[in-house]
Amino acid sequence: MNADADAAIFAMVLDTGAQPFAWGTHDCAMLAFDAVQAVTGTDPAPDLRGAYSTPEEALSLLRSLGGLKGLCDARVGQRINVEDMKTGDVVLLNRKLCDGITSEHGALGVYWRGLIVARADKGIAYIAPASVLMAWRAA
Repeated sequence: MNADADAAIFAMVLDTGAQPFAWGTHDCAMLAFDAVQAVTGTDPAPDLRGAYSTPEEALSLLRSLGGLKGLCDARVGQRINVEDMKTGDVVLLNRKLCDGITSEHGALGVYWRGLIVARADKGIAYIAPASVLMAWRAA
């Protein structure tokens, strides 16, 4: 495990974990992008932060970007095999974690310490990797 990436994700979880869910600032995509920024030092989505504030706006934006898959393909990095995940990699989950996101989009999370860290309605959720559909190398 990359100690620097582990420490960066840990700090990000501590910093944002207690924040209530908010579209465009503290949702599943922003958590994933916060993790990428924590690990790489580069924000993959500065133009998306605060660009939407309702589930409807989020879904409209996602559809225009090709869904979460298209968004991650364009903004995060190379797709990798799920078996090759390492700390800081962004993942697409096959489950709904927050109100307002339909199953057509799933949710994003981040691989960390053998689990997936994801934003849920009331903070952070820790999910088994078995829920991962695909992954992207963040660093």
